[in-house]
Amino acid sequence: MPTPIDYSQFADRYDALVRFEGDIAFFMTEAGRATGEVVDLMCGTGRVAVPLLAAAIPVTCVDRSPDMLGVLRAKLARRGLEARVVEADVCALPLAPRFSLAIISFNSFAELVTTADQQAALASISRCVRPEGRFICTLHNPTVRLKDMDDTWRVRARVPDPEGRGELTLRVRETYDLKTRIVSGTQAFVTIGHDGAESQREVDFRFSALDRASFEGMAQAAGFRVEELYGDYSRAVFMSDESPFMIWVMSKE
Repeated sequence: MPTPIDYSQFADRYDALVRFEGDIAFFMTEAGRATGEVVDLMCGTGRVAVPLLAAAIPVTCVDRSPDMLGVLRAKLARRGLEARVVEADVCALPLAPRFSLAIISFNSFAELVTTADQQAALASISRCVRPEGRFICTLHNPTVRLKDMDDTWRVRARVPDPEGRGELTLRVRETYDLKTRIVSGTQAFVTIGHDGAESQREVDFRFSALDRASFEGMAQAAGFRVEELYGDYSRAVFMSDESPFMIWVMSKE
């Protein structure tokens, strides 16, 4: 499966720019309720997995990007944490059906931009979740997320450069194709040195703007039953016209 985002181009800068922690308490609670093993799918550099591991919750970490997993392994080593780390495609998981909780955070599932890949991933996840186990998947609410899709450059983050070279800025522009329901865009990683010199690295990306009915139908076909659909990490009821997220809590039938 070709990836719509080349993480090898910015794995070394991901943690400096992506500092979202608004879902950590939510996943900590849900993982604490699990009666068995937890698997963090499309885990990246371990933004969610590392706090869970630090709380003594065993987690298997799975991602298809060797570069992102390289960052994760280095973080685990620095913090004295241990985890099973697996390089694998979520569409074909080499995992036994033993997990009581599988999670995909941060809209990562939407990186699967074809219906075939989405269906394959859900079937693969279902196979690795034990009966009555749960699957939690978080997606953007497209009604809210698509409001700014006008191909305009916007600054999403500005932080000190992780290598001490000055300031690192993330600029993003996005467009939406109504026919394919795919968002396409470019991320520009701009470093402004202490002397004012500027260097830029651009990475294209795509993700699917999955709607509620489409995702729910595919999840049910894969053997999942929807238990809850939250609109944010405070567990507010999902409101289609205003909730920022679709936080799906499902159990395997």
